[in-house]
Amino acid sequence: MNYVTPSEGADYKLSIEQRQRYLYAMVDGADDNVKTVLAYWKKIAAELKNSAERRLLFEKMRSAELSVTAAFTVTSAVASMGLVGTKIAFVKHDPDVNRTSAFTETASLNRGLIVKIFAAADIAEEWLLRD
Repeated sequence: MNYVTPSEGADYKLSIEQRQRYLYAMVDGADDNVKTVLAYWKKIAAELKNSAERRLLFEKMRSAELSVTAAFTVTSAVASMGLVGTKIAFVKHDPDVNRTSAFTETASLNRGLIVKIFAAADIAEEWLLRD
């Protein structure tokens, strides 16, 4: 596993690894603000560009939920990181998984990202690997 060390004082852990046919990234910790979320997405985008993968399984273990406004800001910024056309399976281990999921999926699609949000990694991986 390729661990990416967050900057000093970060309140999350990010790990990234190459898997067969996709890149896997997992973040664990509080990410209740746009600055923190964008910090780890910049690292994920850099790894995607280095690997030449166009598929990502992103797993968010536990965290605070972003507001709809913050989710819109993050979605717009992620699209501008060169991830347009990347297929992203987003796994949220959160009982409120559906609270902003539909909005995030729609905003992502409108910006050229192919994103679907799941509550379970196995179902997300199955969708991700479908051609």
